[in-house]
Amino acid sequence: MAKNRKPTNMELKTVITNLIMHVNNIEDHLRKMDAAFYSFIEFKGETKSFEDWLKNIGENKDVDKSSNESSVKGNKDSSGKV
Repeated sequence: MAKNRKPTNMELKTVITNLIMHVNNIEDHLRKMDAAFYSFIEFKGETKSFEDWLKNIGENKDVDKSSNESSVKGNKDSSGKV
């Protein structure tokens, strides 16, 4: 049975370079999808209503988050831990 060996610096460099390229590729695709989605919203003429909807979603999440945090603080198990 062969022993496990440490990767060489060149192998590490190759793997890290490949990972960076993949992350950059994903970032590029996400930017294109974002631009296409925004163009679609503008095309539909619903930019203002979409922005209002996003604000309402953000406000609702803030309310949900604060209510969840307050309910978690009040919930303790039998050991007294949260």
